[in-house]
Order: sequence, then C-alpha cells, then structure tokens
Amino acid sequence: MPREIIFNGRKPSKAQVMKHVRGLVKDGWTDIHVIWGENRIEIENIHGYWYGSGWIRKMSGYDLAKEVA
Repeated sequence: MPREIIFNGRKPSKAQVMKHVRGLVKDGWTDIHVIWGENRIEIENIHGYWYGSGWIRKMSGYDLAKEVA
C-alpha cells in the first residue's frame, strides 16, 4: 500500500517534495506517491533500487528517485 503526499494550491517546490519523501523513506516507506491536482509522481523501492515515474510540471519521478538513493 503506497503512502501518499498530497499538495494543494500552488505547485510544490522540489525542496518541499524531497523533504517529505526523505522523511517517509527514513520511516521505512518504500512506495510513495506525490500528488498535486491531476499530476502524480510515484517513487518505489524494488529489490534495493529506487525507481520513479510521472511528472509534476518539470519535476520528474525519475530525477527524484535518483536523489533518494
């Protein structure tokens, strides 16, 4: 079951998103969904490797997953 981070209003900055994602990773979550309106980024740990997909404007799940590792 994924843990969702939902942002309302203005587009979240990359720093805001990473702060929440790193906190969840520290707590042991391995499936994280970041949601802003209709936009979604999914970050998942599979066999010890972080994978990301989706976009929030110019922010990609792939790039965020590389920073989590």
